[in-house]
Amino acid sequence: MALVEQERRDLPFLLVNPPLTDPTCPYHSISYLLAATEAKGLRSGRALDANVEALNYLANDGQVAELLARAKLCLADIERKDSLSRLDELRYRYALKGLALSAEMPREAIETFRTAAQFYDYPRYQRAVSVINTWIDLLSLDGLVGQFDGLAFNYSHVVSFSSVGDLSDPDLIATLAAPFAPYLQTEFRAHLHSRPWRFIGLSVNYIAQLPLALHMARLIRQELPEVRLCLGGTEISDITKQIDSLRDIWKLFPTADYLVVGEGEAALVHLLENLDTAPQSVRAPGVLTRSLLSGRPQVAYEDLASSSPPNYQVWDWPSYWSPEPVILYSPTRGCYWNRCTFCDYGLNTDAPTSPSRERPTSSVVSDLQSIANIGSTIYFAVDAMSPKYLRKLAEAIKPLQLSWSAELRLEKTFISGLTQELFSSGCVAISFGYESAAPRILELIDKGTSPENIAKILQALRQANIGVQMMGFTGFPSETPEEALMTYDFLIKHQDSWTLAGIGEFVLTSQSMVAKEPARFGLEKVVRTAGDDIARSLGWVDSTGALHLNGSSHDERLQQASRAIRRGGYNRPFVGGIDSSHSLLYFKKHGAKLWPDDEAGASNGADLPRSRTVRHHTQFDTLDNFCTTDDIARYLAARREEGTAPTASDVLEFLSVESSPSRNGGQIEVLANGGYLILGPEVLAVEANPSAAYLAAKEMLLRLQGL
Repeated sequence: MALVEQERRDLPFLLVNPPLTDPTCPYHSISYLLAATEAKGLRSGRALDANVEALNYLANDGQVAELLARAKLCLADIERKDSLSRLDELRYRYALKGLALSAEMPREAIETFRTAAQFYDYPRYQRAVSVINTWIDLLSLDGLVGQFDGLAFNYSHVVSFSSVGDLSDPDLIATLAAPFAPYLQTEFRAHLHSRPWRFIGLSVNYIAQLPLALHMARLIRQELPEVRLCLGGTEISDITKQIDSLRDIWKLFPTADYLVVGEGEAALVHLLENLDTAPQSVRAPGVLTRSLLSGRPQVAYEDLASSSPPNYQVWDWPSYWSPEPVILYSPTRGCYWNRCTFCDYGLNTDAPTSPSRERPTSSVVSDLQSIANIGSTIYFAVDAMSPKYLRKLAEAIKPLQLSWSAELRLEKTFISGLTQELFSSGCVAISFGYESAAPRILELIDKGTSPENIAKILQALRQANIGVQMMGFTGFPSETPEEALMTYDFLIKHQDSWTLAGIGEFVLTSQSMVAKEPARFGLEKVVRTAGDDIARSLGWVDSTGALHLNGSSHDERLQQASRAIRRGGYNRPFVGGIDSSHSLLYFKKHGAKLWPDDEAGASNGADLPRSRTVRHHTQFDTLDNFCTTDDIARYLAARREEGTAPTASDVLEFLSVESSPSRNGGQIEVLANGGYLILGPEVLAVEANPSAAYLAAKEMLLRLQGL
């Protein structure tokens, strides 16, 4: 029996965004979910961005001071050992980074992101990013050292994100979550007991959120045995599609009552209205319970014409790492093209992604007018928008005086005047999945464009002063090295027409057309690597019988070409990251060029915080042979090439190998970005009486290090 009206009004539920993900702006899924529940009279819901809250908590001076003290103890302990394991060597490298930080530096860096005058002072901004990256690396000492890759997890590390055994090991997951333990055991625990929650949902939209979501689910069940617990989001949908046996999904989520697959608004409303129904008896599209142990759950798609405007008032906007709000909003869902043969995106069934739906532009204008009370910078988080809808939308929102960006398809309409219309409506940047510049490959992936048209589109956008971000890949089945080079050569040839570019390796996934119809693409068969219980990527055997575990070869020419298109800046979520909120704000300020003309910025570096460069006397005369995260990645790649996906126990065994390093002692200069220089006797002798050439060389090195 459904809940009565009074119970509906007094039903406290909590929706949580877990770490680790982008702290510069809130992900928009919970805003849409709460709007849907409020429209049905379920108005006692609350949102918690545990991601930004946890990072801010861990960045306070007291927490950082304790972390730095642990790093110093780690250095001393390792230097006392007679022999070192590879894990010791890795820990030593990371513990050294702590010498580059003082307790207040992470907090001050975050304040730089929040303060416009400092945020747009590019040298100061660079210093802040350097501090945050060093601090995040250092936090990994409390878990599996090296486990982070910026503000995400390192997927070529100890734990296999494709192994049910690894992901269902509570001790292993607790170790990954350990850097966040101070927050989880205090602030997050307090949230759990702040109200008599009946229902808690974890919104897991990125793979980097999975370890903390798994750990937090166990903590929630421990603290609140009676609460109904649900996990949803794109990552949950992906696991459901990719897991070898649907029965195994409950090994990953043993404390959950439900999982939501696909779009969650209607599913969440149904679950809240039927809390008096036993979880295993719930039947609704998109809801997965323990009674469904095989097949694929039915996916529900929302009607955007009748859906409620998302609720952005639920977020504590000043807590985010940004000088002004950047708001994610979705005027469309799905892809109107929906034909690319490589695509396999979250909510798909038989097509590459979900069916295309468009919100009426009158409703979009109304939504954005309300959003303007919070901020005027919008990222349209869409798969793609049709040219017809895009033109209509641009005209409708022009009076709102917004600044916006989106990922769009490369369509001929950009050549025929659309670019100026977009600029007039507030468009400051567009990202494109251009995929390849080889005509044969473009035809195979059914991209519906040509290199000639792409070049014209880019030129039109540059003339309109709209920033262009290009994304592509090499290694599509049957692609030759020469065709792969064409993708880079195109970008080099047209380098004045784009701002940022990222070319990755093709990844074959299970629901793509390539995997479903391998013969059509010249493949003998598709191969699943032994040990991958969750097939996040597949290998294939080509017509010659050769096995491919990833798309592109390791051709040195491709590596050189990759370096040739690399431009300054950082990865997401910082300036230089494609589609990052910080990049969007810099596009808004500086136009298509992204960076200021004078990268020294307004301060010219004169009032930057002092660099912290520290000397450390070490027992070891060199660290050149000490283990790195690259060594772990090479070990994993070699094992996969042998046909088996290693698990955490395999990697930990690799890291347990010991050696006895030379102990003549020496000086290490730890730089402010966490890097270091080994100072041999000859360097120290020169420093005692430095020449002008030496001082100039050192200054250049510090500049290259971004200091």
